[in-house]
Amino acid sequence: MSFIKEVILRSKLKSSGDKGRSFISWEKIKSIALVVDSKNANNKNLIDKFIYESDKIIDVYYIDLQVKESTIKNFISFNKTEKSFFGLPNSKANTKIKNQKYDLLINASFDELDYSSVLINTLKSTCRCGFKSRLNELDLIIERSQNQNLIAYLNEVVNYLKMIRN
Repeated sequence: MSFIKEVILRSKLKSSGDKGRSFISWEKIKSIALVVDSKNANNKNLIDKFIYESDKIIDVYYIDLQVKESTIKNFISFNKTEKSFFGLPNSKANTKIKNQKYDLLINASFDELDYSSVLINTLKSTCRCGFKSRLNELDLIIERSQNQNLIAYLNEVVNYLKMIRN
């Protein structure tokens, strides 16, 4: 079964490697799509504080595939009714995705990599970054230190983006 999942995953991600790499400096970023999972984004107040301090428009895509309905109401949430038999986003999940182009997309979903990789491939953005690429879908990979929490990782992403000069 994992072979079939891998084939499906590759077919959903194959077009992402065709576009050229794009990088954008932190100062030029106005809108961000942030993809997180429930295991690592367990403190909503810290995420809200990060959003406030960043002074950017941020849509949070929250993946919680263990519950039927998410308790987080201010985020765009994905639950177990929005995953396929193979654990990937289904057509119901696609209806939740905003038809908007973001300046930056951050994949900080450390525990739901397959689901989040397909999700970010569906979102439109100028630059895509994250901690690990499944099939070359990211423009910028910023590795996560072992046991690094979500907010520390996001702050590290911001520091890297501040180094980019356009």
